Formats: sequence, structure tokens, C-alpha cells
Amino acid sequence: MQVQRLNELGTATKIDIPYLILRRDFFAMMFDPLMKIYGSAGASMIYAMGKDSGESEVRQFVEDNKEYAPRITKRELLDRVFQRFNQMGWGGIVVEEFDGINKKVRIIVNQNPFIDKFKSELNGGIFFLRGLLVGITSEVLEEELSLSDPRCLESSKGFCELNIVSKDQDFE
Repeated sequence: MQVQRLNELGTATKIDIPYLILRRDFFAMMFDPLMKIYGSAGASMIYAMGKDSGESEVRQFVEDNKEYAPRITKRELLDRVFQRFNQMGWGGIVVEEFDGINKKVRIIVNQNPFIDKFKSELNGGIFFLRGLLVGITSEVLEEELSLSDPRCLESSKGFCELNIVSKDQDFE
């Protein structure tokens, strides 16, 4: 799969990176046993898997772009990592609000790959996606962050709004 990498001018060029491509329903079904057997504990495990994956993805992105990544802002880094995920089919992930000082980020996921198919926020794919986005944002902002009032709404296009903040803080 081709994704973007920064070049010496800080603009994006395409590079080939090996990825495993799975249908979204198959990916989400992998989490069904955890949800059925362990309930909310299973959801927590899935969220943690997503969070770890998000943190690793940022570290890999920085490593892949080590010559140029130090010159971009945290906001640009977040946008570029989300752009990579958008290219891989994770929906249209957009940073709607970014406050790097107070560690508050509002993310919108248009065409959420899990909500329109499964018609419920209580599926493993949603928990993985939430963890993934929190992990990415935490790694970029270099602070342990959490969700504040996540909303994933059923619609024909699928939509998620995630407010990611410092622990014990609300998104205002």
C-alpha cells in the first residue's frame, strides 16, 4: 500500500509500506469473543489494544520520517498520521479542534468504518478505534490522555466525535 512520507522540503511523497488488508466486518468480528466472554473487561482490552497500536503508529511515523519530523508542529504530526489512516480506509479522520497547550483535541471521524455496518457503539471495532485515536493523540502530545464524552452516532454515513483531553479534565 502506498502512503505518504515527508521529503526534504517537508512535502509528502508516496512510499510503499506492507499492510495486511482485512474486510472491516472480519476485523470487528475478531473482537466478538472478547466482548461476549468478558463484557466490559473485553471492551477495555480492545480499547487498550487500539491505544497501544496508535502509540506505535506515531513512533513508526516519526521513525519513517526522522529527518523531517522534528521540523513539523505537533498539530501537523497529528494531521499527517491521521492522513495515513485515512489512506488506509479508517474513515475520514479530521482534527476539528486542537489545543496543544491545554491538551484538548476534538476529532471527527466521518464515514466511520464500524458504526454504519454494526449499528451500535457497543462493538469491538468502535472500542479499538477509540483507543487507536487516543493512543495517537497521546503519543503526539506526549501526555496520557483520555476520552471525554465520546459520541458515535448511527447514520447512513457513520459519524464519530471524540473529545480527547488530559486525564480528569472535561472538554469545554
